[in-house]
Amino acid sequence: MEERVNKEIRERSVIGFLDFFILGALARKQSVSACDLMKCAKQKLGFSLNADILYSQLFYLERKELICSSSIGNNKVYNVTRMGKDKINKAKKNKSTIMWVIDKMWEG
Repeated sequence: MEERVNKEIRERSVIGFLDFFILGALARKQSVSACDLMKCAKQKLGFSLNADILYSQLFYLERKELICSSSIGNNKVYNVTRMGKDKINKAKKNKSTIMWVIDKMWEG
């Protein structure tokens, strides 16, 4: 049961920070497909992302101009923009703030 609870906590945490996960993955590698992002999540985090949630987040990030997309053959691929790189760098610098928020959520 504890393993199931831990998996659920990991999944919910990733969904909450999915934008950072995507931006980080795109910052490390160019021209990444949604399928590649799903494989990356499976390898790094140990579970599969829901495709609807992933595509929704990709659409949101593209609207915010944090990522851009292009077509390579029949595949749509994504790249991080300068604004997206700036956002992920700011998040990395403020990791302690993110941890503070998480800690505050658990205080009684």
